[in-house]
Amino acid sequence: MNRKLFYIPDPKPTAPFRLICFPYAGGGSATFTSWKDMLSDNIEIAFVQLPGRGIRLLEKPYETMEELVKALQLSYIDLQPKKTFFFGHSMGARVAFELTLSLQKINQPPPVHFFASACPAPCTVRKEDNIHHLPDDEFIGKLDELQGSPAEVLQNRELMELVLPALRADFKIVENYRNQNTYSIKSCVSVFAGKEDKIEIDEMQPWLNKFTEATGVHWLPGNHFFVDNQRPALQATMNTIISNYL
Repeated sequence: MNRKLFYIPDPKPTAPFRLICFPYAGGGSATFTSWKDMLSDNIEIAFVQLPGRGIRLLEKPYETMEELVKALQLSYIDLQPKKTFFFGHSMGARVAFELTLSLQKINQPPPVHFFASACPAPCTVRKEDNIHHLPDDEFIGKLDELQGSPAEVLQNRELMELVLPALRADFKIVENYRNQNTYSIKSCVSVFAGKEDKIEIDEMQPWLNKFTEATGVHWLPGNHFFVDNQRPALQATMNTIISNYL
C-alpha cells in the first residue's frame, strides 16, 4: 500500500508552519481544498488522503485504528519537519489524537495546536447504535439520516458500491474506538461543536483535560457537518487562534 498518506497541494518549503487536516468518516481532501486560500503564506496545508476514496478509491481501506495510526505515523515522519497544527473533524479528530499520542511515544513533538471538531472526547462512551455491520440498504438509510451525503449520491447504486467499503471501514473504526489514556499532551487544544448537532457539552469538555492548555469549547452555527456548510464561521475562529502563533 502507498505509504504517503499526506497530500500537500501547494508545497511551501520555507513556510515555518503546516496545517494537517483529518477528514470525517468517508471523507477526503475535497472538504479542505479551498482552505489553502484562507491561510497565511507562513502555513503549508496538508490533507490526509486515506485509501478507499478519492484518487485512492480502489485501494483497500484500513479497518482498525491501530493499523491506520501506524501507517500515518510512518508517513508523517517522512514529511519535512515544521511546527504543525492538527485539525480533525468527527472521526478525524480521534485519528489525529491517536497519531499525536503515537508521535509522543517515539519522541516526536506534538502539534503546536490541536483542533478537535464535532467529536466527543476520546474517553466518552458512544451513545449511537453501531451501523457498520448492517445490510447495504439499512446502512445507506442510516447514512441518509446523518445528512452528510447528498441524496443523489446515496441513491446512485453504482457509486455507492464503490464507496461503501471505505464508509463501512471508517464506521467500524469509530464504533470500536475508545481511549481511557490519562496522559496530558503538552500542547493547546481548541474544541469546535455545532449548535444544531446532537452533541452535549459534557461529551466535549473532557477534550480540555487531554492537553496542558486549552482555549475552550467553541460553539458554531450548523449541524454535525458545519465543516462543510458553515465554513466561514469555522475558518474565522481558526484564523484568530492561529494568528497567535504567527
